Amino acid sequence: MYLPQEDLRRFGAEPALRRATPEWVALARFEIERCRALYRSADIGLALLPRSSVAGIRAARILYAGILDRIEAQGCDVFTSRARVPLWRKAATVGRLASGGVAAGMFGRARSMVR
Repeated sequence: MYLPQEDLRRFGAEPALRRATPEWVALARFEIERCRALYRSADIGLALLPRSSVAGIRAARILYAGILDRIEAQGCDVFTSRARVPLWRKAATVGRLASGGVAAGMFGRARSMVR
């Protein structure tokens, strides 16, 4: 995971402690929101991709956003257990996208698509 040094300093977070301290949680929440903002801005570019690429990129976007949801659900504690989207959810998401079964408004919080 990439964490900017300036953000680590700003929040006083120390990943070497391998504990979800209040400083770590504040940093994680900040980085999660940053990622979500980047995902939202990237959603616009999907229309510019070759049609053959869109489903794969959408799947990655949904699944990566799902990991963020998982991190939040475990209190931003990424040290005790790994945040992951279960294989069956990955397969279901890819299956829905491949079959065209996902509505155009799917780019809201991944929570609505992946749990």
